[in-house]
Amino acid sequence: ELTKMLSNEKIVKEIGIMKILAIFRTEKSSMIVGGRVEDGKVRKDCLVRVKRDGEIIGTGKVSRCQMAKSESKEIPSGSEGGITFEGKVKIEEGDVLEAYTEESKARALVFKV
Repeated sequence: ELTKMLSNEKIVKEIGIMKILAIFRTEKSSMIVGGRVEDGKVRKDCLVRVKRDGEIIGTGKVSRCQMAKSESKEIPSGSEGGITFEGKVKIEEGDVLEAYTEESKARALVFKV
């Protein structure tokens, strides 16, 4: 009964950083942008934080990744590619996207005798 009262633990795992070099298309709730992955990788369906001048201005999600005119699951470090960003914030050239994943883990009670 006590374990049902515990809230789930969120585990945030940083997976990559992408610097935005170009804006290709802007729609109502999504944007197609291009950039270079400077650290780690950017994967399809990962969450992102948008940073401008060192401050987080919003969050969103990557719904598609594309490298060299073909769709891919991820863009590795040092590569350039395009992504479809879904979110309310409008990305500008020079912004930095921090890609991460969130996992929810159930907490458990451990009794020591």
